[in-house]
Amino acid sequence: MITHWYGQITVMVILWLIMKFIRRLFPRFWPARLHMLDVECVLLLIGAHFLSVQVFMISVLPFIATIIAVVGLLMAVVIFIKNKPFRITTFFIRIWRLLDLLMVVTYVGLLVVLVGKWI
Repeated sequence: MITHWYGQITVMVILWLIMKFIRRLFPRFWPARLHMLDVECVLLLIGAHFLSVQVFMISVLPFIATIIAVVGLLMAVVIFIKNKPFRITTFFIRIWRLLDLLMVVTYVGLLVVLVGKWI
């Protein structure tokens, strides 16, 4: 079920609703800097793998890992060039938010291509 796009979306929506419920019911226990998309990003990554295999017969995971690694290196170089103090927590939060954005764009793009093949 998780290998098909409708199963992936169903699991993501159910997880989103559970997290929304926990966040509203127990706001003290939800970390302040943790966004729901940060948790969903892992599911988007797994879903993008299965969708890319269905669409292109090859996984996009190595390409996403390479893009994030290169962007992380460039971000670190820019921080060092500007002579700002390098804070690892800020760096990881920025990289993770960038991964969130990249995964949403990748997943939606793959979903459009897969549904376009059906039409």
